[in-house]
Amino acid sequence: MEIKIIKTDNGATVRFPYELKESFRSTFKRAKWNPQAKHWLVGPRSHKRLEQWAESVRDSGVLQKLAENDSVKLADKELATLKVELVRKTQTLASELENQRSLEEFLSDAKSVRAKLAKIEDQIAKAEALRLEKERLLKEERDAIYTIVNRVVSLSEIEDLRRGMTYDWRALKAVNRERFDKKQERLREIEAELEEAGIQCIALSNSVAANYNRRDRDYQDLKETLVFLVADQLPAKPH
Repeated sequence: MEIKIIKTDNGATVRFPYELKESFRSTFKRAKWNPQAKHWLVGPRSHKRLEQWAESVRDSGVLQKLAENDSVKLADKELATLKVELVRKTQTLASELENQRSLEEFLSDAKSVRAKLAKIEDQIAKAEALRLEKERLLKEERDAIYTIVNRVVSLSEIEDLRRGMTYDWRALKAVNRERFDKKQERLREIEAELEEAGIQCIALSNSVAANYNRRDRDYQDLKETLVFLVADQLPAKPH
């Protein structure tokens, strides 16, 4: 805080704290304000009096008090700024802590989910291994039965006969009916041979029972997969 006086050809310019405006104006009633340069202008005859006014203001201690007031205002402003910054930092810290807690909860949930997935994957792997083992045993059993069946009859002959019967159904003619019946009679003979050996096949029995006039009903019976049951696999007959 100070009073700055600059002597010019037209007098002098002066700058001073706003608080001294009333004192200055009461002393220099003809002084003019320059809004562009932001200073006051006094005439040449007022220069000495201006210096005396400035000196008296300095001696009064007013400038020192204004400087102290400005320091207090500056300190208050800095304190307010620091308080605002403290609130912002506190909010940021709270947000970061909340995010950290959320992240910890997410990681905990993710760990739990991974453990459950690992357990499920292990169960799936065991189930898959069990399925493959059952399929292997079933294939071995089926191959063993087919071996037994082939010792009694020809599997390829059975399939050829059934396939031929479906061809005979393509046109309902007398000649096709004769061919159909002939193939079906041969399947009946094969079924009897298998039963004598203690082997049964539902698909074969359905083929033997197929009605030439009911293609709509019995066609799928001739497409059914052949599954054979040997004596020890047959259901017990009621007494």
